[in-house]
Amino acid sequence: MLVHSLVDQEDIYGAAACLHGHQALDTNNDKVFIVFGPWHHGQEIEDAASLGAIRFGSDTGTWFRENVLRPFLDHYLEGHSPADNVAPRYRLRNRH
Repeated sequence: MLVHSLVDQEDIYGAAACLHGHQALDTNNDKVFIVFGPWHHGQEIEDAASLGAIRFGSDTGTWFRENVLRPFLDHYLEGHSPADNVAPRYRLRNRH
C-alpha cells in the first residue's frame, strides 16, 4: 500500500512514481494499492483533523488507520479477515 499525501511539501511525486513503476508487475491488479489523503507529509500517522486553516470535522488520520490501514495489514500481513474495504486501483495508461 502506497500512502500519498495530497499536500506533501516533501515528496509530491514519490507514491505516484512508485505506482507507475510497479503497475506492470501487478498483472492481476491485486498487489499494489494506493491511498490519497488530504494530509501533509506523514500527517496520516498523527492528528489529521485539519490542514492549516482547513478543518475537516473529524480526524482523518485516525479514521484511515482504523478503517483502512489496520484491516489491510491484518489481511495482507497477518492472514486475518479479508480487506474488502480496499478498492482495486485504476490502471495508469501504459507508455510505450
